[in-house]
Amino acid sequence: GFYKNIGIPPIASKGYAQNFPLYLSISEKSVIALNGSNYLFKKDFIYTRITSEKPIDFNEVVFCGYGITDDKYDDYKIAGDVKDKVIMIMEGEPLNKDSVYLITGEKKKSSWSLGVFRKMELAKKNGAKAVFIIANDYEASVKSFQRFLEHPSLMLDKGNGKECAFFIINKEMTDVFFKNNADNLNPDKLRKIIGENGQPKSIVLKLKSTSIQFN
Repeated sequence: GFYKNIGIPPIASKGYAQNFPLYLSISEKSVIALNGSNYLFKKDFIYTRITSEKPIDFNEVVFCGYGITDDKYDDYKIAGDVKDKVIMIMEGEPLNKDSVYLITGEKKKSSWSLGVFRKMELAKKNGAKAVFIIANDYEASVKSFQRFLEHPSLMLDKGNGKECAFFIINKEMTDVFFKNNADNLNPDKLRKIIGENGQPKSIVLKLKSTSIQFN
């Protein structure tokens, strides 16, 4: 064979063939244990890649507005250092009461509204451990990721927890994250505050012991 001809010896009695495990990039059994309840993959959240064999445990989430850094608007400047933290961001971009977008200064959206991948890359660049993305329309988000969910890729390992994990979550999960914050804020109120003030807004959401379990 080719390897023998170029002088590479076989591995003992196994010849040149080697077996190695492959893993699917998602698991249908994944759950997020949040404030005493289990939330289920697809029903409550979606993701596209397992990043850790072990559970990701945390008890607070930093709300980082829309997850945008731009010349005219910067959520991370207000949120501060998010390295190794679990954060939460909203889809879309800020606009004022006159429906003028803060970034463009017009009634025209910027490129930040074109899906979540640019925001995911920015969160990763800022060192976040995990990111929860609040879906404007969860069912539509599931449909847009259908190809990834129905045809997951194969991986050589399940990750060591160092890669940033991304989750798109539904309204029910979002409400639980915001349930006990001291200022009684929620995404709708925060969108309004950001739009009226023309400035980013960040808060820390305290939780009971919470765990992401890819299984």
